[in-house]
Amino acid sequence: QALLERVSGILDSAPESLQPIAARLRPVLESCRAGFAHLRARPEDGPRLARRLMHPAAELLAAALMLEEAAADLAAGDRRKALMAGRFALRLDPHATVDLGEDPLHALFDDIIGYGLCPA
Repeated sequence: QALLERVSGILDSAPESLQPIAARLRPVLESCRAGFAHLRARPEDGPRLARRLMHPAAELLAAALMLEEAAADLAAGDRRKALMAGRFALRLDPHATVDLGEDPLHALFDDIIGYGLCPA
């Protein structure tokens, strides 16, 4: 429960510019919520469902923590972590489509890899 509340708080407090990333994570949060509720109601299913639930929960937590870091850096004028958080969140979105447009990660590759500033 604490994990889900922490993630929910991060998603709710993300600045407006990062809300599209938070929106990609909310369905995963709700799925994890439902999974944990099921395990609380039927603990005997734990051995069978633990791995299937823990993998998305761990990925969700990682994405949420990246989003939290991205928000802090974005407030300081650097969008490098925001770009990476957006890319990471795509992995969790089963409805993500292939974007054939220009990828800002390619344009800013040297700055991202070299820990340079990527102005917001």
